[in-house]
Amino acid sequence: MSSAAVTGIADSRLGNVARSPIQTCVDVAVEATADAGVGLDEIDGLISFGVLAAENGRDVHRHHIRLAEQLGLGPLRWTGTSKLGGGAAGQTLREAALLAAAGKVRHALVVAGDSFRTGLGRDNAQGAWMDFHDQELEGPYGHTAPGQWAMVTQRYAHRHGWSREELDEALAQVAVSARQWAVLNPASAATEQLTVPEVLASPLVADPIRVLHCSRSIDGASAFVVSATSALTSAQRDRSVPVLGTGTRYSHYYMGSFPELDGTVTDLARASFNEAYEEAGLGPDDIDIFYPYDGFAYMPLYQLEAAGFAEPGRAVHLYREGATSPGGRLPCNTHGGALNHGLPAFPAVLFFLTEAVRQLRGEAGERQVDGARHALLHGLSGCGGMNASFLLGAAS
Repeated sequence: MSSAAVTGIADSRLGNVARSPIQTCVDVAVEATADAGVGLDEIDGLISFGVLAAENGRDVHRHHIRLAEQLGLGPLRWTGTSKLGGGAAGQTLREAALLAAAGKVRHALVVAGDSFRTGLGRDNAQGAWMDFHDQELEGPYGHTAPGQWAMVTQRYAHRHGWSREELDEALAQVAVSARQWAVLNPASAATEQLTVPEVLASPLVADPIRVLHCSRSIDGASAFVVSATSALTSAQRDRSVPVLGTGTRYSHYYMGSFPELDGTVTDLARASFNEAYEEAGLGPDDIDIFYPYDGFAYMPLYQLEAAGFAEPGRAVHLYREGATSPGGRLPCNTHGGALNHGLPAFPAVLFFLTEAVRQLRGEAGERQVDGARHALLHGLSGCGGMNASFLLGAAS
């Protein structure tokens, strides 16, 4: 039996949220602990993600201190602020699970919230993102997130001999599949179906990336609780989702240091997935739902291949045949992904986890995947240098 489980989850309202990031963090923290069936006085571990929209960056490094005081937590046995970006959900889940397994915490609370839309806006959000990158060779030259991932995308297409038309169609298929899930999710920002021609008609941002290949900047927050299974009552155990396996790989955060563009990120992701598979004693054939991080439409393609669901250059066929869409054999990003559900900076990757927990509890409503027993999730930071994968099992 797994020694750690996700016992509580909560997401805030998304979009233009008329509350400060710290307020939304407090809101979801209280809701997640209630969902776990524990009191705030039982929380003995706290990990937060920091806030990009904070003045002078003060909430990036010591956000956990302010949040603990707002919640009245303490004394805590473990606390800290993660600055791992998109890979943080998997990394913090692993950290919390290891702490629980070692008996260092009983209930660890993980929280993230930000106001990417109203607190920063589009241009300032790009500036904040670039602050995390090479200030000598990347930042001063306007090397934005779309620009960096456009280079990786083009290299992938070149490696596999794709024409421009084939690449455009492949990226559009990813966006359309994600939207099919999003319209089933009442919390999603997207409410209407999307077609391949509509994606192809959207403006270019950084060739070949178009507007509808990009995630949506929003405000929002999310939280989850990881508990030691030995600390759970029978009622809590019935709704808990066991952490079956985790894996991480990190190398070369700055793009200029990558030995090879798309090859490096794929190799790192593959090693992370394989570690999670080995720990769980499972493989690709055992996975019922897959949650690849999709800040841009290209990302799920290489993650599907790195996770063993498709041969190199062949993941697009899963989208063409409908395998990733509602009713398909490998549902992907059943909440709509960051492409549709939204990206409020660091909290975005937590939405993948909270959605997976809902699915494994059988609480996903109209988008519920029948008989889902195992979910595989992957988060990444920067241009794929930081990777974290994790496998969750169904609630008993």
